[in-house]
Amino acid sequence: MKVAMTKNLFFILFCITACFISVTSCAGKMNNQNSNSDVGMIKPYQNNWSVRIILNNPGTRSEGRTFSLYYKKVLIPYVFETIYAGGQGFRFRKKINLWDSAGYVPADDVMIELAQETITAAELSQGWYNSSAWKKNTPPHWCLVTRDAISAVVDPLKLKDFISQHQWKEYSLYNIELPVQP
Repeated sequence: MKVAMTKNLFFILFCITACFISVTSCAGKMNNQNSNSDVGMIKPYQNNWSVRIILNNPGTRSEGRTFSLYYKKVLIPYVFETIYAGGQGFRFRKKINLWDSAGYVPADDVMIELAQETITAAELSQGWYNSSAWKKNTPPHWCLVTRDAISAVVDPLKLKDFISQHQWKEYSLYNIELPVQP
């Protein structure tokens, strides 16, 4: 009887220890997973431009990336189809599948043309000019943006004014429409 009781007690202690180890290892894995609130990787470009890349669903078949474009610490809203900034072209992509890349994804096919004209004092003061070509003496930190049939070269610090002039709403990273914000 004592042997049977000892075996039962040993079995119960073994089960409790196994459960404890299982629970603590699962909790540790959950705490170590990357989330969308993580800083992610920062890739710098010329003239204070950078891209923050966040890994979504890391280590799974659904692993994807979200790209956010910044000028200094200013986040560029998802309102443009293409942007050329900091010596690199970017194309806006929506996430269709969990494993897709979304946001302003680097794209080698987005390039700039150089214009023969020189930027005017009025354009410098306004902070942008409508053109698909980069005028001479345009500040190097400006960006070339496109949406629909409109192309412009814009001071990133004046993007908010430029966007509001056109009353564009932000694109969703997913295949849904976002409500218009007042």
